[in-house]
Amino acid sequence: MPETRRIILTSDHHYGKRLPPQVGMVIQWLPVLIADSVSMAFRRQSRFPGKKPGWFKAATDIRFIGHEGDDASELIFEAPRLGEAAPELYQQPELWPSRPEPVDTGFEVLGDVLADISSDCRDSDRYDRGLLKHILKLRSLFQRGIFGDIEVGSQRHKNGMTPHLNRTVLHTAESIHRTTPLPRRLKLYGTLDMLRASTQGFEIRLDSGEKAPGVLVQGDVRQLQGLLGCPVTVYGTAVFRPSGRLLRIDANEIVPALEQDRFFTTIPRGTLPPGCSKRIIGGQAARGELAAIVGKWPGDETDEQIQEALRRLS
Repeated sequence: MPETRRIILTSDHHYGKRLPPQVGMVIQWLPVLIADSVSMAFRRQSRFPGKKPGWFKAATDIRFIGHEGDDASELIFEAPRLGEAAPELYQQPELWPSRPEPVDTGFEVLGDVLADISSDCRDSDRYDRGLLKHILKLRSLFQRGIFGDIEVGSQRHKNGMTPHLNRTVLHTAESIHRTTPLPRRLKLYGTLDMLRASTQGFEIRLDSGEKAPGVLVQGDVRQLQGLLGCPVTVYGTAVFRPSGRLLRIDANEIVPALEQDRFFTTIPRGTLPPGCSKRIIGGQAARGELAAIVGKWPGDETDEQIQEALRRLS
C-alpha cells in the first residue's frame, strides 16, 4: 500500500493552488533526487548504470497525484514503503550502515540526505558528487525568486527536523560538491568478506581489520562467490566522502590475489580538487601509489613481478 507524502512550496508570490510553470521542474527532479538517494542508501552509489533491477524500480516508483494550498503550494505524491517494494534487501545481512527502515519511503531517505547537507556533514555516506550535482539543478528556482523554500514531507523527520531545500542548503551543497575529492584509480589487496547479489555490493577486509565497501560495476557479483573468504585484489576507482575518507570502491575487476599484491593494503585518502586552498593528505594519496609502498617492499620479488604489479596499477 503506497504512502502519501507532501512537498510544500513557499513563495513571496503566494501561489497557492495557482502553480507557476516552474513547478514542473520540482515534479520532474524530485523523483530523480529520491532515486539517487535510495541508490546511495543501499549501494553508496547515486547512479545506477545499465538495466535497473526490479527492486529499485519498485522502491523509486514515485507518483504525483495532485496539488492544493491557499498561501503555500502543496504537491501530493504517492511513494511505496521500501520494505514492501524491496523485501529481498531486508532479508540479507546489512552491508551499509545507512540502510533505511523498511517502513520508510524515498521521501524519508531524501530527508536524511538534506539533513546531512544542512548540517554540513563532511563525513556523510548519504551523498556523492553525482547526487549533489543533481540537487544543485534546482538552484534556478531560488535564484529567480520563484520559491523561497521547499519543505520535504517525511514521517520520520518531525518536531523541528523537517527537511528543507532553500538557498542556504543549496549554498552548503555547492560548497560540499566543490571540495569533495575527485575519484582516483585504485588497487587494493584484502579478503573478500561479503557479497550482495541484489545490489552488486561487496566488502573487503584488510589485514588491519579495516573494511572497504564497494560495488562491482562490471560483471556479475554472483560469479565471485567462490572467492568469499579468500585473498583478492580489487582493481577499480576509489570514490571519496567530502572528508577525504573512502566512500566506496567502484570495482572493475576482483581477482584472486598474488603474493606481490600484498603491497597494496592501504585504503587511499582523497585530495581536494584543483583550485581548493587545502589538501587532505593521507594513505596512498599523499605521495602516490609507488611512494606508499616504499618501506613495505618484501624484497624477494623479481623485476618482472614488480613491473607487472605497477602495470596493473597504472
